[in-house]
Amino acid sequence: MSQNANSRATLFFLLALLVGTNLFWFMRESSQQDKIQKEQNLLTESEKLRTGLISELQAQKGDNTDLNRVIDQKIDDIQTKSRSIDSLIRVGKATEEDLKKVRALMANLTKEKNAYLAQINELNQENSKLKGENTLLSQNLSEEKERSQKLTAENSFLYEKIQRGAILASNKTIASAIRFRRNGKEDAVSKSKNVEKIKICFNLLPNSVANHGNKLVHVRIISPDGTTVYDEGSGSGKFSFEGKETLYSFTKTVPYFGNEVEECGYFNKTNFLGPGKYSVELYCEGYRIGSTTFSLD
Repeated sequence: MSQNANSRATLFFLLALLVGTNLFWFMRESSQQDKIQKEQNLLTESEKLRTGLISELQAQKGDNTDLNRVIDQKIDDIQTKSRSIDSLIRVGKATEEDLKKVRALMANLTKEKNAYLAQINELNQENSKLKGENTLLSQNLSEEKERSQKLTAENSFLYEKIQRGAILASNKTIASAIRFRRNGKEDAVSKSKNVEKIKICFNLLPNSVANHGNKLVHVRIISPDGTTVYDEGSGSGKFSFEGKETLYSFTKTVPYFGNEVEECGYFNKTNFLGPGKYSVELYCEGYRIGSTTFSLD
């Protein structure tokens, strides 16, 4: 009887020990599963937080390159800190106190995001202000440019008027064929065989805006067939008129100081001048200033 009692006591003890052991391992496994679930929840929460923060910052991007660069730096900072939080969660040995610290870090990350947004908003405001100032400056610059162009056009117009006003003119041009007496006096002739020289006399009218100094007058004697009477030995040459190379018969240098002046010049080579009507044209400083005609029999 006593032996059976001992056996039952041993059996109860073993049963109690087995139940206790199973209960211990069950509680431990349950605690471990609970911890794993908490860590998984934190990882999910961390991922959601990171995605949300980055999306908010990305939404602040615009056409300002410098501001976009700042936002990218903030995003990199958030990603770095978020990965550090994930690594701490994945260690798997974090205590409840450690998990509390993780949540504190995540909350602090949100605060930093808010600070970033405030900073970005301030930069946006400054950028808008600068854009407004730049727009005003552009408008002012455009107005100044328009005024400058207008003044340039007016100055060009006035300059052109002055230049045209400074053009010399002649209202008296006389051409005649001459020969010389023994005493040196000149006689006008009309027959080509008697011509010794062609005498061209002209005046330069007064001009208060023309430059003073020696004025070179080019004289063209044009024969009846339309060609320029030309002889290099008599001072003939070429000059530019209206962008074209033109022949002249001779030149005359005239001292000019704003008042009317009269001058005469001679073309010496006359042995090849035949009968007909000749034209004479005067040029000075790129402009034709006078003309006349004469005839030879």
